[in-house]
Amino acid sequence: MDSNALENSQIKAIVANNTLWLFISEIASRLFKAIIIIYAIRALGKNGWGMFSYTLALMGFFTIFAENGLGIMVSREIASGGNNKKIISSAFFIKLVLLLISTTVFIIYGLNSGKTEIHQLIPIIGAMFFFDSLKEFYLIIGRAREKMHTESAIRISSMFLNLLLTIVLFTKSKTPISLGYAYMISAFFGLIFSYIAYSKLVSINKIYLSIKSIGSIFIEAWPFTILAITDILMFNIDTLMLGHFKSFGETGLYSAAGRMVQLFYILPALFSSALLPSLTKKLHSNDTQDLTASTGKAFSVISLFILPIIIAILFLSKDIVGLLFGSDYHGSIVPIYILIFSIFPVFYTTLLNSSLFALNAQRKFVHLHIIGLLISIILNLILIPMYGAIGASISLVLSLGFIAVSTITKFNNEHKIDFSLIRLSLPKLFISALIMSIIIYLLQISGVNFIVSGVTGILIYFGILYILKENSLLEIINHTPLKYIFKVNQY
Repeated sequence: MDSNALENSQIKAIVANNTLWLFISEIASRLFKAIIIIYAIRALGKNGWGMFSYTLALMGFFTIFAENGLGIMVSREIASGGNNKKIISSAFFIKLVLLLISTTVFIIYGLNSGKTEIHQLIPIIGAMFFFDSLKEFYLIIGRAREKMHTESAIRISSMFLNLLLTIVLFTKSKTPISLGYAYMISAFFGLIFSYIAYSKLVSINKIYLSIKSIGSIFIEAWPFTILAITDILMFNIDTLMLGHFKSFGETGLYSAAGRMVQLFYILPALFSSALLPSLTKKLHSNDTQDLTASTGKAFSVISLFILPIIIAILFLSKDIVGLLFGSDYHGSIVPIYILIFSIFPVFYTTLLNSSLFALNAQRKFVHLHIIGLLISIILNLILIPMYGAIGASISLVLSLGFIAVSTITKFNNEHKIDFSLIRLSLPKLFISALIMSIIIYLLQISGVNFIVSGVTGILIYFGILYILKENSLLEIINHTPLKYIFKVNQY
């Protein structure tokens, strides 16, 4: 085996291992979070849940400048082989100052807002955001060092603590305040766990500050800042506008639908997080062509999961909503039907962002995110007053779609993504998806339990792809522990 083949094999193994640890972490922590959300949605009702969701969205709006991409910049600095303590330390200091300012402004505005129902919740959510943001900064540093197993332990333990606190506090009082305290306390302990785990890995106990280092950080970080701001606003502005034009009940329906769909965003987030350090190393080895080829391969892999998710939700969402949220949330079904199509743009742009960050090319794409946000605001102003949660769902899908199409088109024009694997996969994907749809439909009209119907349909989908020797699926099997279960000769 030549050196390039050996290096590629090692990189694939690293990505697979990192993805596995992140997958375990995200599955476990999101499972706990899903239990918390389902319990809270049912316990609080659509008005109480809408109030909590509105407060979170308001927090997101006022704290956007604290989510400035400094963590991503530091991650790339470490992954590229650098360890500039002055840059890392200064970035942490800047993050801390911006967090203090943003949290203070959020609390002052919230306590003086006209919505008196959320006044008690404001300082609790503000403290939760402060603790959680600092925790994420530490975790990003650890992820850049590819210490995914430690990150997994911290995320799982923090979310498990959140679940326990929610159950305990809800036994005394089922209110948004109780849920807020559960979030805040678990975020605080998550920060403590992260500091213990990573403070020695990258020492930031001594603050190095200079005008030059601070200036270089702001110059380097501003594209990340704009991207972070637009993304936060994109996923919060609709909830805020719903809360303004409609009731907390309508906001609760939309938030419940969004929470259900966002569970599936885990897949591209996991894959891109595990892939970024390896892409950065490729770039610093002057292997830009292989980096863009890897983007095409990543697109092909993630495409395997889009159709089965959409099909399962379209067939089964009524039963899922009834089981998880109760009859009070029947109005969230149509928004779910619409929002599920957001996984197309979200999956592809999330993966593409890893290549953009590795290439340090995010500056060229900032304006597309700004335009997408403006489209979202305009559509929300038009659609929310008329159609409420349904209008907000349409607005989000269309604006995300614009960002995805324009970003992929521009990136492809400059770097030429290899779409050959996707083109080869499409017939097999559509055949498998069609058979999956028929099977689920037949099982449903036969009265089979919807969970059994969904699981059976998904297994048949991937089983057919395996029989058809779908390249991307065989690639996944060959570089994960699944290779010990399924025999893969070649692909």
